[in-house]
Amino acid sequence: MEPDKIEIDGSIYEGGGQIIRSCLALSVILGKPFFIHSIRKNRPNPGLNNQLRAILGPFMPGVKVPPVGTSELHYSPAVPNIERISSHTSSSCTLMLQSLIPIAAMLGFKKNMVVEGGTDVSKSPPLESFCTCLIPIMARMGVEVKLEKVKKGYYPKGGGSITYNVSCSKLLPIEMHKFEPPTNVTITYYLKKNNLPETHSDLRKSIKRMMREAFGEQLDLDIEIKTEITSGTKTDNYGIGCILRNEHVVWDCSLVGEPATE
Repeated sequence: MEPDKIEIDGSIYEGGGQIIRSCLALSVILGKPFFIHSIRKNRPNPGLNNQLRAILGPFMPGVKVPPVGTSELHYSPAVPNIERISSHTSSSCTLMLQSLIPIAAMLGFKKNMVVEGGTDVSKSPPLESFCTCLIPIMARMGVEVKLEKVKKGYYPKGGGSITYNVSCSKLLPIEMHKFEPPTNVTITYYLKKNNLPETHSDLRKSIKRMMREAFGEQLDLDIEIKTEITSGTKTDNYGIGCILRNEHVVWDCSLVGEPATE
């Protein structure tokens, strides 16, 4: 291996795709080549998946993108053409943006860009979570992300797209060490029809009980329950998303793409 090439173990921490997404962004920004092995080793289907291959294409001009399941990758940085990143599956747009936004911010890409795939898919941050959690945090760091146009896309059909632009005049440090209980909770049911499941009536009580157990006190929570109508999904009951907020911090969890239960 080349002496200046950084070796990355893709199985560390959760052993998922975030490691290679971060590596790609940092490699391009810093001009450092890397070699990664054990890609997504801790996932049920280890190796490169369609979402990572969709990103790799523009990052590897003139080079054939390795097939699904590939566990190792040598990468030498090149300025990618990220004006339009397309996945012909329902690959998560929000995960792809985690690589694309840092590059656009640090290399000064000013024009509108488009990422195509799934906006709300299983085991990925749904678009609402991305807008509510990540975009405000990046704004505190001096990175402004604006979504100009959104077309929703769901698993398994995909077909969604996000048109966005990024600006950053100066990167700013932030501190996120203050941990306080949430004051607001938003629950989103992803459904084909605007009819909430019968279990939703007990959901408020369940949330308050879980928060009491987690924080050791009864919290005064503002709880909103709403629906989002999906299209192109296999089931009527497509999943559930949960966003918790207070004055300082936003958390999220989602089971989009899986049947919503308590």
